[in-house]
Amino acid sequence: MVKTYLKSNFISMQQQYEDYSDADFKIWRELYERQMAIVPKYACTPFLKALDKIGFSREEIPRFEALDKVLMEATGWSITVVKGLIPVEDFFQALAEKKFPASTWLRNEQQLEYIEEPDMFHDIFGHVPLLVNPVYASFIQAYAQMALEYTQNEKAIALLQRLYWFTVEFGLIQEREAVRIYGAGIISSPKESLFSVGGESRKLPFNIDTIFNNPFEKSNIQQEYYVISELEELERAIPEIKKRLDQLIEDGLNDVKPVR
Repeated sequence: MVKTYLKSNFISMQQQYEDYSDADFKIWRELYERQMAIVPKYACTPFLKALDKIGFSREEIPRFEALDKVLMEATGWSITVVKGLIPVEDFFQALAEKKFPASTWLRNEQQLEYIEEPDMFHDIFGHVPLLVNPVYASFIQAYAQMALEYTQNEKAIALLQRLYWFTVEFGLIQEREAVRIYGAGIISSPKESLFSVGGESRKLPFNIDTIFNNPFEKSNIQQEYYVISELEELERAIPEIKKRLDQLIEDGLNDVKPVR
């Protein structure tokens, strides 16, 4: 079934499960095994509970229809299939409608350590599990609804992308005496999983202004991470995010470069 969004030309597609090759299943197994040797020790408790609920398998590439059933029952979310990166307005529009854009293609053997454009393992293993968590799922939707107000302002969107990057993609959370992972970009990367929680990484308290002033790099492991106290902190921060962004827009945003 083809679905279109009223505010854009973005068209969602379907997962063609029969197109996956033996090589694809091998890649999924390798990536799954590598992360499952790390994630139980370093991921946050909400992610681990969500992972159990999602029910991924080492042997089977996830079927999006089955994942949709779990997501819909838990929080009303679903997966919408995309070829790859999509325009920012399409991305936030989908999230605002509780549809998570996900690729269906998998990286190859030469890309096991790093891949710049998100593939299915990143999208599905990294992002989808926490969408069964009502607090986190509500934050993602609310953040996207707010972001849609600024899609005609490239500099404002650049700041919101920074905040998304250092939370949804590369966020850490304090759990009792230890720092744990909730960001999808970390959870889907064995190297970054170990580095982010280790002693060499720089861990900073979550702060809107600090993140707004910190452009990110896609091609390297992050050198610093921002730590929240609980998932609820993200949704509570949205009014302040909007307030600070509006203030910065009023001041001109002269030093902000749009993300390319």
